[in-house]
Formats: sequence, C-alpha cells, structure tokens
Amino acid sequence: MNNRWSIKIGVIIISKKKGFIGAFIVLVLIFAFQSFFLQKEHSQIKNDTISYLEKQGYDEETDIEEIYVVEILESGEDDEIIHTGDYQAVVHFQDEPKNAYFYQYEKDTNEIMQTDSVNEGTNQTPDHIE
Repeated sequence: MNNRWSIKIGVIIISKKKGFIGAFIVLVLIFAFQSFFLQKEHSQIKNDTISYLEKQGYDEETDIEEIYVVEILESGEDDEIIHTGDYQAVVHFQDEPKNAYFYQYEKDTNEIMQTDSVNEGTNQTPDHIE
C-alpha cells in the first residue's frame, strides 16, 4: 500500500512538470508569433514609406539617412500613456539629419501620408514638409 502512494505521487509530480513545460512552450510560441507579426507590421510601414518617398522623387540610397518605426502613443485618462496599436515611420533625410519627419497610414486606408516634423535641437528650416 505504501508503494501505491509513492507511485501516485510520482505520477502527479510528473504530470505537473509536463503541465508546466507545456504551459511554458505555449507562452514561448505566443511570444514568438507576436514578435513575428510585429516585425512584419514594422517592415510593412517602413517599406510603404520608402515607396511613398520614392514616388515623391526621393532616392532611398542618396536622400534618406535613416528610417525607423515607432509606436504611436496617446495620453489617456489620468494622463497615462497608452499605445494606440498603430505605428509610424520616422525619416531623417541626408540634407537635414536633425529634422525628423513622421509618416503613417491615413485613417482607414493603406495610404502613407506625412503627419508631422520635429526639429531636434537646431534652427534648421524643414525643407521636406509636404
């Protein structure tokens, strides 16, 4: 009888270990899928912004110094910062490295548009305002 209890306890311990391992694997897979889709979304807005700028006459190699993607944040209730679920591309041009230009999808479309520009600590006039 004592042997039966040790077998049952051993089975329960093994079952719990398998359960923890299974839950861990599921969490890792969820994180991996989220990372994959986030990277895909970042690549999409970046590529669409580059295509938009090329249609405007800019060359990615000679005119664009840097382009990266950031989250769009808003101030919520109680001045808490919340992520809207959207992203925008930030572009620095070769001739204006201290000015940042922001591009995002026009509301309810897949069309890229310039939404803002920021002068980062200089008095340089933004030349790429649309």
